[in-house]
Amino acid sequence: MLDKIVYNSLHFIMKWAGTLNAWAWRKHVKIIEEKRQKENEEYVKELKDKKKSNRIVIRSWKTKKLWYKKGVRETDSNSE
Repeated sequence: MLDKIVYNSLHFIMKWAGTLNAWAWRKHVKIIEEKRQKENEEYVKELKDKKKSNRIVIRSWKTKKLWYKKGVRETDSNSE
């Protein structure tokens, strides 16, 4: 009789521990997924900005200016 009570109480504890563990994993995955999604959105935004800056570089050849990451440097008109 005592064995059955111990078994049932341990079974009850283990069942709730498993449920809590599963909930924690789902919550953890949700947090990681939101973080990954945010990083992806930032990366896409960065690529779009880079693409816009490439357009500026193409246009800048008409004005004889070279664009670098650090800034703008004008070219010599005698070098061409």
